[in-house]
Amino acid sequence: MKKSKKIIIILSAFLVLIICALAGVLVFYNNSFKAVGGDTPVEFTVSNGESVKTIISNLKEKGLIKNEKTAYFYYVTNKVDSLKAGLYPLNKNQSVKEIFETLSGSNNAIEESFEVMFIPGNRMDYYIERIAAFFHYSEEEVEAKLSD
Repeated sequence: MKKSKKIIIILSAFLVLIICALAGVLVFYNNSFKAVGGDTPVEFTVSNGESVKTIISNLKEKGLIKNEKTAYFYYVTNKVDSLKAGLYPLNKNQSVKEIFETLSGSNNAIEESFEVMFIPGNRMDYYIERIAAFFHYSEEEVEAKLSD
């Protein structure tokens, strides 16, 4: 009788330990998908040809996600559409789900182009100044590209 009580106690303790471990994993897992927090806007760039793991690593570097592995797990298990290249307006109060929805939507990117109409009478310096301001380049960099 004593042996069976010991076995029941050991099995019960083992079962409680497994339940606690699973509960801890579940709490960690759910917490990892929540927003980092804060109302900080972040411009995030996805370059053409970047891998999902690189994009997720960059999200972590910018402080937009809590954990790279759980973000990748979310990406794989939720069959997220392919992530599109572009510049995206993200925020630290977005969840992993919301971030992937933004990055997979082609209409969500901020366009990095604009039209230039050359008006007779304006000097090239005028256009170089406008292009530099829009794309956040120095006027020298724009001038160098134009002379290529």
